[in-house]
Amino acid sequence: MNDEMNTANPIFPHTRHFVPDTMTVMRFHGDLRQKTADGIDSYDVVLTTYQTLAADWKGVRVLHKVTWLRVVLDEGKPLPPFTAQKKRDTDIANS
Repeated sequence: MNDEMNTANPIFPHTRHFVPDTMTVMRFHGDLRQKTADGIDSYDVVLTTYQTLAADWKGVRVLHKVTWLRVVLDEGKPLPPFTAQKKRDTDIANS
């Protein structure tokens, strides 16, 4: 795991299950998150939250500029009905 991932961060507690130095993991969250798509595709895993994904859609769309092999959205709690707004937010380009 690289320095981008703070395993003590309560937002991503499951990262403690990664075997150190076997995957490159980037946390895309918070005010200090990357502002361009440069280099994001070099990570094995990019972790974010639904709220950050939605905010990214309304902003510069950094995550939407990356060609993804897989996208997994997991809320970990019951979701309200899937709205057109959520559909739009989760439509990631080139996926």
